[in-house]
Amino acid sequence: CGVQASLALDIKGHARLARGEIIIETFKAVKQKRWNKFMDSLHLDERVDFEEGDIGLAGGIKNFEPALAHPVAKDQILRFGGLTDGHLPWPEKMHDDAHSLERTVQKTIQNSLQKLLGGKKGGLNMSEADAQSTSHHSSSSGKQDI
Repeated sequence: CGVQASLALDIKGHARLARGEIIIETFKAVKQKRWNKFMDSLHLDERVDFEEGDIGLAGGIKNFEPALAHPVAKDQILRFGGLTDGHLPWPEKMHDDAHSLERTVQKTIQNSLQKLLGGKKGGLNMSEADAQSTSHHSSSSGKQDI
């Protein structure tokens, strides 16, 4: 029910706020010298690489996890060759991702239909596939195929 889901989110939000208050109160008890020592131990000024060969970014903590823990179909880090000067323009994309994904899906569907309908190599298009699939569902005698 929508009301229960809304209440559950409110309860979770209030719990996080309460935990935040506890954390803030605990921080007040930590001495500045101890806090500075903790922050220095994190080495946040050192660069953290994403993978071997990257120079990485400063301000992170490296954490290894199994590769299949969070599968990603597409690499989210876009890499471009060239200089890293912020004043230089970004390279333009060579293709539109939506069109290439759409073409990939269409090819996959066509290949599947070709295998299903007898492996016709002549470039079966969607209207031919529809005509063939509907012709299999009815017979000329008017009786249903079982």
